[in-house]
Amino acid sequence: MIHLQLYLILVFFLITPFMANGQSLDPEEITQKTLTLERLKGEPLPRFEVTDLQGQKLDSQAMVGKVLVLNFWFIGCKPCTEEMPELNKIVAEQSSDEVVFLAFGLDSSHRIEGFLEGHPFHYRLIPNSRDYASQTLGVVMYPTHVVVDKRGIVQYVHVGYGTGAMAKLKRALKKALK
Repeated sequence: MIHLQLYLILVFFLITPFMANGQSLDPEEITQKTLTLERLKGEPLPRFEVTDLQGQKLDSQAMVGKVLVLNFWFIGCKPCTEEMPELNKIVAEQSSDEVVFLAFGLDSSHRIEGFLEGHPFHYRLIPNSRDYASQTLGVVMYPTHVVVDKRGIVQYVHVGYGTGAMAKLKRALKKALK
């Protein structure tokens, strides 16, 4: 536990620029929220009822039976935008109706629509998702990825973008589809 806390404090200083809109959190709060997010593995995904960018209502309970690939991001997050082309490839490779790709953006619909003009993103986009991301799930660092199996159980959580991140996400998706 001590090693994890020290690691998270170190990560805090390295990734502070990738926190949502420069929000200020102390290292202890980041540790607690990150532990909350990690504790979701093996647990049911907390319910969400949201409206996507096209105005369609989505309810996580209605999606049980499908694999969910969730992405948490915001416009000012450089790693979030850098990973989008690779995430789009994963969507293209996975043409199955068994998988739903959802991107929970912290920004408003208007800002996301403007952003998409120059940055295509093929996930279903859910704007104004700060409450669900931060308060319900404990997401404080971005990008964050969550894979939920067909039973509605969280199987995978990954924070950040870098070497190997997309390969891990693909493996988690493949495993959840079994």
